Amino acid sequence: MRPMSDLQNIATAELEQLAREWRERALRGLREARGYAHEYEAEMRRRKGRTAGLATASGLDLRPIEERERSAAARAWWRFW
Repeated sequence: MRPMSDLQNIATAELEQLAREWRERALRGLREARGYAHEYEAEMRRRKGRTAGLATASGLDLRPIEERERSAAARAWWRFW
């Protein structure tokens, strides 16, 4: 990981790529990756604002809750109770 002073000097595209890569590593279970991902994401939020990364995240389900619940119930192979 780069020192914070270096984070301010890298391009936004590179910062986004680093944040994505380190977050993926953290989600795979690499304990040290969480801190690195946090630092990169914090710098992205500082540059872009509070919603940085959320609007473009491909894994987010942005449908209304009612629609998500209906589709989850329809694909469940078991019934609760």
